[in-house]
Amino acid sequence: MNAHPTVVSTDPKSIAIRSIHNMARGNRTDFDEVIGVGGFTRESRAAPPSARGTGPDAFYELALWLRAAFEDLTYEIHHAVTERNLITVNSTMHGRHTAPIAFYTEDGKLDTVFPPTGRTFAITQSHWFRIEDGKIVEHWANRDDLGLAKQLGWVPPTPTYLIRMARAKRRAQRSLYRVAAESAVSRHVPAEPTVKHRRIEGEALFPLSPEQTWDLVFGNRLQRLVELSDSIVAVENYEMRANGTPRYVMVTRIGPVTIRSTSDYTVYNRPRNTVNAVLDSPFGGVYEMDFQPDGANTRVSYCWSIETTTPFARILLPVLAPLIARSLRADLETVASRVSGTRL
Repeated sequence: MNAHPTVVSTDPKSIAIRSIHNMARGNRTDFDEVIGVGGFTRESRAAPPSARGTGPDAFYELALWLRAAFEDLTYEIHHAVTERNLITVNSTMHGRHTAPIAFYTEDGKLDTVFPPTGRTFAITQSHWFRIEDGKIVEHWANRDDLGLAKQLGWVPPTPTYLIRMARAKRRAQRSLYRVAAESAVSRHVPAEPTVKHRRIEGEALFPLSPEQTWDLVFGNRLQRLVELSDSIVAVENYEMRANGTPRYVMVTRIGPVTIRSTSDYTVYNRPRNTVNAVLDSPFGGVYEMDFQPDGANTRVSYCWSIETTTPFARILLPVLAPLIARSLRADLETVASRVSGTRL
């Protein structure tokens, strides 16, 4: 009963078993053959939002999520019992944890990320399927999740592993933020493809707490920042939207070049970090800022993943990128030095 069936069968028991093996190595078409258009699983509460819908697409996304974290994923089938249109399958899931796996809250927010431990696991699972017209319309399961966590070293976590978990979650969150901002960019740029040319990074130490530094940078619709900066000429058309993220036009002078762009925020997490799409400019992309406590100070870091939106900008960027990098770094350090001793 452990072999992946090669002959398509409409027998309910075969359909249930095939759907389990599909999770380990089925392609997208394989899911069409066993999952109904409105088919759903009750076991996707901690899965990525993309795996929480209905139909073959959602089940396939669930499979990709598991495969991304667990190598050598296989299912050993022990028993399968049919009663009318209800099928129960007892199985053991095998695999090895080789990449981070992220779990999500019921409202789709990132909850916990377990970095890879390289350990193998074998856990028992019992699956129930309801089948109509030869397709799965409902699925639920009992899984030994605690056994999985113990075998992989997730619990009890060592202090070192807790640190790795925190770092893994931070990386995953930044990745989600970047995807959201890049999506915003793709909705606004011209039809001509953009090209990523440069990733510009820098940091400066501010003699203020994270809350004070945040207020200095973003308070009063960024007008205080305009006063302290040598490169930011103006902030216009400032709008704080209902979802708590701002959007505004920023005018920046970098050497002989004046850049006018729209900052459209997807993350505005006071006083920790921001992510915004840079729109309506030949030099667009995604801009990120972090505010990390450093003793009594705050270390502010930024990363601008620049995307050009015109052929002329693509020609200029290799020449302008070093100037942009130096200018942004020097301006942030200038602002930090000018607020030395400031009390907000």
